[in-house]
Formats: sequence, structure tokens, C-alpha cells
Amino acid sequence: MNPDRHPSAPVNYGVIVGGDLTGSVQNAPAARGSTLHQATGPAEADLAEARRRLQELREALVRHRHELSDPQACLDELAVVEEHLPRAAESRTTLRAVMRSLYGRCGGVPGLFTIAGVAQQAVAALL
Repeated sequence: MNPDRHPSAPVNYGVIVGGDLTGSVQNAPAARGSTLHQATGPAEADLAEARRRLQELREALVRHRHELSDPQACLDELAVVEEHLPRAAESRTTLRAVMRSLYGRCGGVPGLFTIAGVAQQAVAALL
């Protein structure tokens, strides 16, 4: 980057950490006008979408319960996902494992399998 491109920006001589992750970030020697903004959790829109998809999945599990080998286990796993959802960044491993298991349990039911896949994608977007 041409250092004269942003002549009014201060020269960045390294990473400055002042309690958060906003501020100067070095992306090249003598870089000017560089910043970093890092989200600390899932966006509210993504969280709302995941909750909506999980609710759709819950309704589909109830509708198709007679086609599932263990419908209560599916609902229990869904409850675990819903419980950990607000702390998705801290519960990545749990959420991935439980969603994978739940998705597998829905494999024999065509309509439910699709809804579970969409819910799994919505949860994965938070991780």
C-alpha cells in the first residue's frame, strides 16, 4: 500500500492493544489508516435466525414423532442446543456434536431431514 495514499492517517508501527481489539493494526510496514473490528459474539440477526430454525425443527419433530425411533431423544438434544445457543462461541464443540447427532437421527424422515439440515446450517453460522 502506498503510504501517501492516506497522508492524514497516523503511521502504524505495530499492534496497539488497549483493552479491546479496535484501533491500529499493522498490515504492512508503515501502513496508514488500518483498523480492525472484531465481533465478540454472534450477530443478533444470526441468533434470531438460528432460534427461528430451531423452532421450526421442534415443530417438525413433534409432527413426525411417529416416524422417529426415539423422538424424546431428539427433543432432548434440541433442548441442549437451545440452551447453549446464546453462548455459541463458548460451546462450539457441544453445539457441533449435538447438531450432528440430531441431524443423523432425522435421516430416515425426508421432510424432517431437510428442516434439520437448515437448522444445522443456521447454528453453524454462529460458530
